[in-house]
Amino acid sequence: MSEDLDPESPGGLGPGVDPEDLATTLRVLGTLHELPAGHPDIAAVKRASGTMYNRVRKAARRAARRAERDPMIARDEAILAFSGAESQVNVPVVSPDDEQPVFLTRTQPCSPGSGGTLAA
Repeated sequence: MSEDLDPESPGGLGPGVDPEDLATTLRVLGTLHELPAGHPDIAAVKRASGTMYNRVRKAARRAARRAERDPMIARDEAILAFSGAESQVNVPVVSPDDEQPVFLTRTQPCSPGSGGTLAA
């Protein structure tokens, strides 16, 4: 991808492929049918296009999962942030010496950067 391209493409999808590279790709794809069957260049293009297809498909799946999960995670974090200061949470921890669980109790809300502590 080229860094000097307009950051917004016509479709509003962000930067795209360099136009010269895209023209070269389309030109090469247009000439593949002229090669004899079984040519190694055809196999290389098939592998590359299959890899590209799978990467695009997986990226779309990740984005869809993220779009579905993000509101739920935000809701859960909001609930925990609201109720965390009012409740004490017991965290079971197995001691390496014996197999009896030790329950740690949160003495303050433990959110990143809050300075909360755990007491045994």
